[in-house]
Amino acid sequence: MTPEQIVGRVTDLRVKPVKSCGDLEVVGHDGHMTPALESARLTMSGLETMDGVKDHWFMFVQAEPVKGVYQKITQRDKRDNTDRPQGLADLARIKPQFAFGNLYLSWERRDHILVPLDDDNGKEIPVQIWDDLCLGVDQGNAIAQWASDHLNYKVRLVKAAGSFFRKASQSYMPSENLLRFQDGYPIHWFPHESVSELNERAQVLAEESKGKLTYSETLRESFRPQFVAEGMPAQSEHQIFKGMVAGVLFVQPKPCDRCPMPRVNQETGQLNPLDPNTVLSTYKLWQNKRGQHKPIFGENINPLGTGSITLGDEIVAKELRNPPLVYGGR
Repeated sequence: MTPEQIVGRVTDLRVKPVKSCGDLEVVGHDGHMTPALESARLTMSGLETMDGVKDHWFMFVQAEPVKGVYQKITQRDKRDNTDRPQGLADLARIKPQFAFGNLYLSWERRDHILVPLDDDNGKEIPVQIWDDLCLGVDQGNAIAQWASDHLNYKVRLVKAAGSFFRKASQSYMPSENLLRFQDGYPIHWFPHESVSELNERAQVLAEESKGKLTYSETLRESFRPQFVAEGMPAQSEHQIFKGMVAGVLFVQPKPCDRCPMPRVNQETGQLNPLDPNTVLSTYKLWQNKRGQHKPIFGENINPLGTGSITLGDEIVAKELRNPPLVYGGR
């Protein structure tokens, strides 16, 4: 890879309006709902649909605050100590859908409830999202009851609106990028070739385990990207420091170290037999600033401007990491 080289093209675009819930589904050309977008707005805070639905705009929190602060819930969590591991992976069964100018939440594409897009001036409540304490706009009792009933766990829905203010992580480089309810950066991406490599290695690992591990395919949706590329070698995303997509410059502060969520089947909310982190740990362990050795997959992006991103758009490497990113196996 060299600077100014076209390294790949965008082949998949997704917006996730609610943290830890499904991809937004929109009406496709055939009249059926699909999560695959043809284009989106790329902003310094992340993706938005052309109809203005923003990525990670909403988040579910525990209904009862802890010391006055409402805590996020994600697919990493479980309801209580009696619940199955990652029991709240059931959040994946909530499928947001956009039709006729309205945003709805559905439970497995049934039992829809309207989410008003203009409800920005409701009651503001303090919410904790990782190390950040913010004010989110509560979205009311009806949605809270609907979600609590389906999840069998009392929750409330909050929106990044009103007085909400949150910066992207400054741990690896300073930036002016603002976030909504993403983990630390506006965009996560990787090439499809890196997914194929992971699954090839998973098959080998399962075969060599002599029955101790059961192979299960990891789909790209399990890593919950905003976009996926094709046409570039596996792992080559980690070589890029500065790049351009859709005419927008971006920087990559750090690779994405992985949590347990990629084990979740994003269609059903069930855990796959083989944890992809088990496989990633054999060839993609990286030491972060806290001294922790974490499996990595994909890259985090801070966009430096705004533009329209469309399927087929070129990804250009403008500057390579120097020194290169160092990682390996156990």
